[in-house]
Amino acid sequence: MPISPISLLDLTTLNATDDPARVEALCHRAIAPAAGWPSTAAVCVFPTEVPVARRVLPAGGPVRLASVAGAFPHGHAPMAVRLAEVRWCVEAGADEIDMVVRRDKVLAGDEAFLHDEVAAHVDAADGRLVKVILETGELEDATTIAWASDVAIAAGAHFLKTSTGKSAPTTLAHGRVMLERIAAHLRAGGAPVGFKPAGGIRTPADATAWMDLVEAVLGPDAVAPDRLRLGASSLLDALLAEGPATP
Repeated sequence: MPISPISLLDLTTLNATDDPARVEALCHRAIAPAAGWPSTAAVCVFPTEVPVARRVLPAGGPVRLASVAGAFPHGHAPMAVRLAEVRWCVEAGADEIDMVVRRDKVLAGDEAFLHDEVAAHVDAADGRLVKVILETGELEDATTIAWASDVAIAAGAHFLKTSTGKSAPTTLAHGRVMLERIAAHLRAGGAPVGFKPAGGIRTPADATAWMDLVEAVLGPDAVAPDRLRLGASSLLDALLAEGPATP
């Protein structure tokens, strides 16, 4: 039976006007979007809203709690500050961390920095799932995206994520490059690495296109919440408006 895109959704709010009431409402909606519909995979919020979301989302419940951390969305802070933010989110109850890499270092080809940056964030997350945002719209070409994907995977990334949603939109072409590097890693005997497209995913057709791409490159088993997330804020409304849930 086809999986609902809602089950893959990281329901997200990353706005300057976010407050506890908005975050609490989002969490309740993630748990029960509407009668007959599944919960979303996760809620993703700013670090300051993690304690708020944790009060609504039960630990071990159907909806995981994710937070952007590590000087989102640019990464331009001292490494000690970035890692302290990750540890703070974990202590506050985050299940998952969405970190962003320094694109200036990626564009400079600084492999050591990129590897150590990702590895340090994974270590600071203390066993929590870490999604590494490459911000593909700011990288120059497919070769750079593929290289950055390989380095992030080697450094321990649990998921590769396309975008912060704060710059150029994600494209299917960029996503395919990342998925092909995940596939190469699997063929070499590596552990599964998840994938999260984000930015510009607003319609059911957008969600279907990403799900179809993941299935084409990684197979049907990869179209599941432990392997695929869809990062979006308005997609849920569009999915609910489209019609009844899959029986």
